[in-house]
Amino acid sequence: MIGFPTGDVYFRSLRLPWSLHILRVVIRDVLSLSHTPASSQRWLVLQRFSGDRHSRDDVPNNTSAGLRTAIDPHRIPSIADTINSDRQTWEGGQIYPTLPGKHPPMCTSDFVAVDQGNSSPKFIRMSTWNVPNSSHLVTETSVPIVAVIQPFADLDPLEDQVPVVETGLNGPERCRTCRAYINPWCTWTSGGNKWKCNLCGNETVGA
Repeated sequence: MIGFPTGDVYFRSLRLPWSLHILRVVIRDVLSLSHTPASSQRWLVLQRFSGDRHSRDDVPNNTSAGLRTAIDPHRIPSIADTINSDRQTWEGGQIYPTLPGKHPPMCTSDFVAVDQGNSSPKFIRMSTWNVPNSSHLVTETSVPIVAVIQPFADLDPLEDQVPVVETGLNGPERCRTCRAYINPWCTWTSGGNKWKCNLCGNETVGA
């Protein structure tokens, strides 16, 4: 078996650049650990490279000490506390407006919503608050997007019933390009003869 020479004299004689001095220290420590009990090797290496000056007795017997900070259980969000806080906010008489810009109540809260053009969270609820606006963000985030749709969800007695429009056999107006339904966010053009889709921007002649 071929052995490696030890000692600072040998390494100094090589006249290595400063970038290799760290390697010199590592090799020297590894060679010194070969004659050290296994229970103390981990501590010596951590003490060398972490800059810790405390004694061996200050470290607990846990073998992972110094490798990862323990997670404080008091800093982990509580699901029960979050649900109770949301219920106190929305079940105390506060009304949820459906205009954009405000986080919807949780599905565990009994709330009252006012239809302002957007669907109530009782009818449709997304799994994320923000949706990526480019294919690059979709690839980078890899966050699945899910929509839970309940068109016949029960409403609170204080909420208005969903207005129903009779559209005949052909059904409601749809965009001829993307097949989206006409909605309050579409705009009328050409003196009211066409409507512009808010999703794709195409104009469709009204029926």
